[in-house]
Amino acid sequence: MQFQINNKIIYLISLFTLLISCEEVVDDFVSVSTSPVPVADAWLTNKAGESYVRLSFSDNFNNIGVLPQIQNATVKISNVSLGTNTFFMEKSPGLYLPAEGSFVGEPLQTYQITITIEGESWEAVAQMPNEPFIENVELVTRFNKEETESNQFLEVFLEDDRQFRNYYLWRSRIDNVPFLENQILLNNDQGLNGEIIIYKFPEPVTADSLIEITVFSITEKANQYYRGVQQLTTNNGLSRTVPENPPSNFSGGMLGYFTVAAMGKGALIIEGED
Repeated sequence: MQFQINNKIIYLISLFTLLISCEEVVDDFVSVSTSPVPVADAWLTNKAGESYVRLSFSDNFNNIGVLPQIQNATVKISNVSLGTNTFFMEKSPGLYLPAEGSFVGEPLQTYQITITIEGESWEAVAQMPNEPFIENVELVTRFNKEETESNQFLEVFLEDDRQFRNYYLWRSRIDNVPFLENQILLNNDQGLNGEIIIYKFPEPVTADSLIEITVFSITEKANQYYRGVQQLTTNNGLSRTVPENPPSNFSGGMLGYFTVAAMGKGALIIEGED
């Protein structure tokens, strides 16, 4: 089956994908082409139960709704250095999870994903960065310019790995509810290599019991991809002119991205008043 690739395709990615919560993922890929284009949202991490591949077809620009899911695909992730293979099995329409539930990626290893749909294959290769380490999570009170109102903001202290240029993607949950789920939060260690990086979440928070932080150390190319998606979503994804697609790392014109990321986690427990 040959897919006709139109180089003027727009697609949006729901930010639920960044939560690595497979059951809740809803991908919204919008295409100006009437020809279906395969789209992969593929994540490999260093934590068990946090890797998945979701496959769908892009849809017509004017169609709003659930996208056609790709079923009966073959999904294989290979450790290029060790020569080992792990197959992902279809658990629900379009959702593929590791056949071995304990499967994890290892930092600094290179991985290749191969996706085969009706005899046609697409591939992508990426190396997993080192695991990031969250040193501390704090709530900081800030006042407005007039100093008449104050709010609490989340600040995370991250220990940067001086060996590499590092790029980070952030997610959080406040009292078990996703926080800023409709934003892609990115930063890097430019000018701060090897130092403690303080990431300041842009919106105030209200928490009663627990704040959970997840940081993903991603590659430079993945950072470029998510910045491209960020620009589309910032502009509501629908501009008067058709922008270029964010730079996929898949061969053969498949849309989406194979994200190989090392995860780090931190938490802040809110003490209740006596």
